[in-house]
Amino acid sequence: MRLITQQAAADMLGITDRSVRNMIARGVISGYKVPGVRAVRVDRDEIMGKLKAIPTAVARQEFVYGAPKFNGNVKAAPVGASVVAEVVEEDQ
Repeated sequence: MRLITQQAAADMLGITDRSVRNMIARGVISGYKVPGVRAVRVDRDEIMGKLKAIPTAVARQEFVYGAPKFNGNVKAAPVGASVVAEVVEEDQ
């Protein structure tokens, strides 16, 4: 167990230190009183357990809407290119 400050936990979670104190008060995370130190500390591993990965915009879009369906009018860019796809216009 590695104890960190409430501010460090707040920075990891992207919230305020007041929100961390509220989470401790509600029992969402555990707070630890260190002898000789006035402030309450939290377990870094417990904070890391509260973090969850979120999918990228493309993965999220495919998860919500399904794989993109193109009618052959889109040419994919090479992997690593700054352009994801290019629309190919047909001559009329």
